[in-house]
Amino acid sequence: MTILELLSADPSKKFIRNFLHNSDKDRVSNQLESLSIAPNSWFWDSLVSSSIKSVKTMKEDDYLEAIPRFLQLLEQNPIYTKDILTALLERYATTSRRTIVHEVLKNISLTQWGNPQYDSSAGWRNVSLDTKKMVIQWFVRADLEAFFTVFGSSADVRRFNYWMRFLKQVTLSEIFLNDQAMRYPTAQQAEFKRNNAGRFKRIVGKSNAANAFMIKIGGFYIVEFSEMNNATYFYRKLPYPPFQGKTGKVEITSLKSTSQAQFYLSHQGAWEKSFDRRLQELGIFPD
Repeated sequence: MTILELLSADPSKKFIRNFLHNSDKDRVSNQLESLSIAPNSWFWDSLVSSSIKSVKTMKEDDYLEAIPRFLQLLEQNPIYTKDILTALLERYATTSRRTIVHEVLKNISLTQWGNPQYDSSAGWRNVSLDTKKMVIQWFVRADLEAFFTVFGSSADVRRFNYWMRFLKQVTLSEIFLNDQAMRYPTAQQAEFKRNNAGRFKRIVGKSNAANAFMIKIGGFYIVEFSEMNNATYFYRKLPYPPFQGKTGKVEITSLKSTSQAQFYLSHQGAWEKSFDRRLQELGIFPD
């Protein structure tokens, strides 16, 4: 790039093209340095802002290919984190891959803005409600997959497939881990815990309690346990007291309460049909 190009009406255009499509990640920085443009120059700010704006108009394939470059930019320039993350998530929600979890975007958004399933996570106001719902579904899917494959004694395909039929209606999901998973996790369990810091709670009150998960569909909180000899409990309100949630520890008696639950169902025989009938009575149908 020459000084004449730099002084043109759109001086950052060529840099944007190089930034988005050149395999040499340092090319733009080297070009700016050769022109004696400092990292804190107005030109660099203009370049980043224009690159972020270009996300909206990029073709889907070009956008998906450029995601790693933007994530690198985010890491190198934290000051642009909100703008970059907002642009990437909003654009991803319009692609044909929105139902496919993007693990890096999911983990970065959790670190930056907290759990999108909680209204207290104010950072999620940066994106539209539809985009927020997309990310919530990412976490719900990840929770269901982890619970039935990583924290269960064996892969429970039937229950996983059953609850995935209601994925778009789930507005909250939580995992509750027993002493074994908390103190002596397997490699997969440890990885899940690292990637979901602050998104799981500990079961207390019984050392050999099964792991549990909870999802909210409509007006019901539904609690399942990793061991099949446990029933599925349906609650009209959050089954554990708010103070327990804040401590990150929940009593097993709060999750498994025949007296507080609206009702509970067992997994016997063709249990999917009996579950469907009961849920339909509540006005809840598969997606």
